[in-house]
Amino acid sequence: MLFRSGPHSGKNDNSLASNTLVLFPIQVSDQDHDLRNFGVGLTQDLAKELSAVSKSISVVRIPNRPEDISAVGRQTGAQYLIDSNLRKAGDKFRLSVNLINTADNKIIWSKSFDRRISTEDIFSTQDEIVSNIVNEMAGTYGSAITKDISLRARQKGSVNLSAYECVNFARGTFLVTIQPDDFPKAVGCLKEAIKTDPSYVDAKSTLALLLQFGYNFGFIKDKNTIDEALKLIDDGIAIEPDNAELYSTKGTLYFAKKDWPGMYTAFDKAYELAPNNISVLNTVGMYTTWGGDCTEEQVKDFKS
Repeated sequence: MLFRSGPHSGKNDNSLASNTLVLFPIQVSDQDHDLRNFGVGLTQDLAKELSAVSKSISVVRIPNRPEDISAVGRQTGAQYLIDSNLRKAGDKFRLSVNLINTADNKIIWSKSFDRRISTEDIFSTQDEIVSNIVNEMAGTYGSAITKDISLRARQKGSVNLSAYECVNFARGTFLVTIQPDDFPKAVGCLKEAIKTDPSYVDAKSTLALLLQFGYNFGFIKDKNTIDEALKLIDDGIAIEPDNAELYSTKGTLYFAKKDWPGMYTAFDKAYELAPNNISVLNTVGMYTTWGGDCTEEQVKDFKS
């Protein structure tokens, strides 16, 4: 039996989209009771945080890891599997995590975490590991899933991309390579994605980011572009008021308008909602450095 967490709850069938992840329980190669509890906690938190990182990602939790994991992709229609194990040696443990593409059963991302076992800070250790996995595996930009989907989207071409593929094409292809020919393709498919699904917040936020980029780099000349992007972000916030990345993007749009109070207010909210989100911290830190009325010389005066 499959147990699905995340926004797309429903019956188990083969119609799941390519943005579905199958998460197996973390395998613990030790009879240590505390280590097993730690593995259960990691699995639960990983499922919750992966579902939260994007409303478009659906996480399917399978209570028991089958011997033939290659068959799971065919049975569920999921594009990815997350397989991991936990081992103990003395006062240390090692967590190894693999992200597998079911199309060819190849590992597209893998990482190991070596930590000391300490009951005093077990929860902070758990939070740190889960945050690291989620950011690298399924974070907004540069994550393993974004790179994999954007590669397939480029091979497929940007015409007739699914909404999820379109978002990842914009994030993983255009915003990485900055090829001018990709800009109208990314904007076009994002607008179509929003038209098809007005509640798709990831598409709204990504389009807002691209509009800002296009205006800053001269791809778009219309001065109303930033206001159009702000409306997209406000629409997204109305749907997901606790989405920190919407506020961090909103801050960058106020930066483009040189509205410093608006920028700092948006960044303060983003930091309040996600003080440990690497993407948010990077955006807030960078734009805060260059925002405001300081001259370039003042910004570079590190001694003062």
